[in-house]
Amino acid sequence: MLKFGNVGREGTRELGEIPFRGFERRAGEAMTDDIKLCFPPMLMLLGTLIVVTFTACLNTRVVGAKIDALNGRIDGLNGRVNDVKEMLGNRITDMKETLGNRIADTKETLRAESRATVAELTVTLQRIENKLDHYAETQAGHSEDITRLKERG
Repeated sequence: MLKFGNVGREGTRELGEIPFRGFERRAGEAMTDDIKLCFPPMLMLLGTLIVVTFTACLNTRVVGAKIDALNGRIDGLNGRVNDVKEMLGNRITDMKETLGNRIADTKETLRAESRATVAELTVTLQRIENKLDHYAETQAGHSEDITRLKERG
C-alpha cells in the first residue's frame, strides 16, 4: 500500500492511505521500480481524463450555444411565418369582400340589363303585334273589297 503517513512498528494504517496492490512504502524508503513504472501512465491517464472532460464540457457549451442560436432563428422564422399568415388572411378577406361586391354589382347590372332588354322586347313585340293587327285589318279590308267587286261584277 502506498501511504502518506508514518507507519508504526505494528504496521497500523493511518488516514491518508491509498490502496495500491502489493506495494507498501514506509517512511524513509525510496519509491520502488514497480511504482516508478506505473506512476507515469496513471498520471497520463489522469491528464487525459481531465482534458477529455474539459473538452466535452466546452463542446457541450458550444453545441448548446449553437442550439440556442438555431432556436432563435426558428423563433424569428416562426414570427415571419405568422406575419405572412396574417397578411394572407387579411388579403383573402379583402378579396372575398371585393369579389362579393363585384358579384353583387354584376348581378344588379345583369338584372337591370335584363329588365331593359325585356322592356325593349316587349315594345318590339307590341309593335309587331300592332303591325300584324294592321296587316290583318288590311287583309280583311281587301277581302271585303274583293268580295264587293265580285258581287258587282
